[in-house]
Amino acid sequence: MPENELEIAQIQIFETLKWSEKCTRQIGIEVTDVSTNTFCGKTGKKCLILLGQTMLFLLVLVQLCHIIEGMVNGDLVYAVLGIHITGYGMLGLGKWVTLQKKQHVIKELVYQLAEIWPVHLEDPEAVEIKRSTLLKLRIVQACYIMFNISGILAYTVFPFIQFLVMMYILGKPADLGYAFFATYPFDKTKPVYHEISFVFESVGGILSVFSMLGSDVMFISMASHISMLLRLLQIRIGRITSAVESGDGVHELFDCSQEAINVIKVHQRLIKYSEDLEDAFTVSNFINILMSSVNICCVTFNIVLIEPVTEYSNKLFLAATLNQVFLICWYADEMYRSSLGVSDAVYKCDWFKCNNRCRRIFLLMIVRSQKALCFTALKFSSITIATFTSILTTSYSYFTLLYTMYSE
Repeated sequence: MPENELEIAQIQIFETLKWSEKCTRQIGIEVTDVSTNTFCGKTGKKCLILLGQTMLFLLVLVQLCHIIEGMVNGDLVYAVLGIHITGYGMLGLGKWVTLQKKQHVIKELVYQLAEIWPVHLEDPEAVEIKRSTLLKLRIVQACYIMFNISGILAYTVFPFIQFLVMMYILGKPADLGYAFFATYPFDKTKPVYHEISFVFESVGGILSVFSMLGSDVMFISMASHISMLLRLLQIRIGRITSAVESGDGVHELFDCSQEAINVIKVHQRLIKYSEDLEDAFTVSNFINILMSSVNICCVTFNIVLIEPVTEYSNKLFLAATLNQVFLICWYADEMYRSSLGVSDAVYKCDWFKCNNRCRRIFLLMIVRSQKALCFTALKFSSITIATFTSILTTSYSYFTLLYTMYSE
């Protein structure tokens, strides 16, 4: 690819990843920008990352203490109140650590994508696929970010604003409360300790949200790009063959071997790229699949049986969690189906008009593309839209079990 086209491709890709970059910067990780090269800059950033991860780890720890305390006392409601928040914190911490470990791998993947990115498309169908895919991705990113930001505001900022309004504007007594359910090794109800606990929980929750957003938006964006490139490859395959008619009206066999080889090279790069992306995010996806059922079950239990109708924080949490799991499964499923579509595109093209060499090339493409590309949860299971339905089914099973225990 010419250098000017490569720069344009990088600009277009970075534009689709800008929201992910904004979130990862808040937790000290840069994926698309050039990192700080000075020793002091690198050391300072590592210290801030370590401090933030330690804070988030401690927040998860005191939340786990709250759950254990409820179980020891035999109080099911007390134990279940904060399980979904604890699970979200564990997800955020796991994704933060994964992003830090895979930072350079992800950055390399972003720059590799620019080498096969479609900058100038002449086919109207291909142009429309690129336009609609990127538009849908922007809308999905905005909705996902909105749900998560609204959720953390409902737990942290809104209660603080309500406290200020009640105390200093309406002049009524008010209690600041706490962002989450946690058990500390000190009396958090005392002055100063109360405020410190609230700030600690709020900052930890915000860090967790930024970790979640940075990782998930990056993943769905890159998965969307692979799916788009696979669909564009299908169009290219469909245009690859033609027939040359001789003067006596007899069709000559067409030699398209060079173009077929070029298509195979692009397909091979997409296969390698998807495998590298899978390796980078397989741990995050595993944590997601593992924790999502428990989180959905517990927050639903809170909404149905414990939380007043007027409360909205847990309802926003449920919407954000369902949105997250659905998007991850949806875009993983899109890549899965797009990869299978390559074999269909080869079969439907006019391969019978080509010579024997081209036919053998097409046969190899069909055989290879019948092995679908897929993301996995730490290689245990493939992630498709069926995974989403499985998570919902498992969540409902957990919920009915909890409901039975609560009723008794």
